[in-house]
Amino acid sequence: MIILLVFKGLNYLLARLSLSKVKIVFINYNAEHRNIYSVNIDGSELTPLTDNHGQKSSPKWSPDGSKIAFIDREKGYSQIYVMNSNGTIKTRLTEPSEEIWSISWSKDGKKILYTSGYGKKSDIFVINCDGKEKKQLTHNKAKNLHPCWSPDNRYIVYEALYRNDEGSIYVMDNNGNNHRKLTDNTWKESHPAWSPDGKKIMFIEILLRINKEIFTINPDGTEKNNITKNEGHDYFASWSPDSKKIAFQSERDGNTEIYVMNSNGTDVRRLTDLSHSIDWNPLWSPTGDHIIFTSNRENGDNNIYMIDLKGRNLTKLINMPYNKSQPDLVKSEE
Repeated sequence: MIILLVFKGLNYLLARLSLSKVKIVFINYNAEHRNIYSVNIDGSELTPLTDNHGQKSSPKWSPDGSKIAFIDREKGYSQIYVMNSNGTIKTRLTEPSEEIWSISWSKDGKKILYTSGYGKKSDIFVINCDGKEKKQLTHNKAKNLHPCWSPDNRYIVYEALYRNDEGSIYVMDNNGNNHRKLTDNTWKESHPAWSPDGKKIMFIEILLRINKEIFTINPDGTEKNNITKNEGHDYFASWSPDSKKIAFQSERDGNTEIYVMNSNGTDVRRLTDLSHSIDWNPLWSPTGDHIIFTSNRENGDNNIYMIDLKGRNLTKLINMPYNKSQPDLVKSEE
């Protein structure tokens, strides 16, 4: 018994030490300003990275944690910037556009995917992280959204929306060639995400134009499976680092809560349970043993929380005024 307790204590200590190397970048906002901050996952070293000019959104760490890409909207136009992890040396990558969405770093940290357009038409572009060699990858009549790199950087999965209620999942080569349709767009399909091991693509499908469900499919378009099969909305899903589990938010029990399941849809576990709040946007810690999510559970203000996979040890990560959202995580190698 003593040996078992020591072993469990050692595992807990090692998990905390591993988590201590995790950093979060997020948006802090009120009615007037939207700024970017970084913080260690234990709440230390809270650092403002941008000023009050413009409306910042979608901060994303580079894979090695040395840089942060983000969108800045000012005077009705959006642009992508990259800065060092401490907020210095901000470099503008793109020209002003009416709308920019969906920043995605390549796994080697050399390129950035994004969507740019206006109204019902947008295309996917790729650009080097220094702003050079911009290339348009889609040339159709659709609203192309949510591009995501494959783990080996060879392919890009994305959503092509031709009408408000009809969207399909496509895959293309990383140079924009060889576009392949993976799904039949019977209903709207969106937000594709490649599993870290490259074996599956997850996406959201709105069945009967009413109910959001989580599906997986092979990269060649075979074995499309509904892994939630529930009358409540299931969405905002994310892969675990080992590709074995999926975290998601669901309304299946009458309120928006955080759940975890196996990647085939089995062993569904509810992690949060607070009827007067909304919990959403679950992300995995780089260590794979905690979920980070956004919630308005305290005084109605949005904040960022962490919980373990048994639904225990709920922790508020940031103590500062105003709302917090759009977290992104990276494990520091220092």
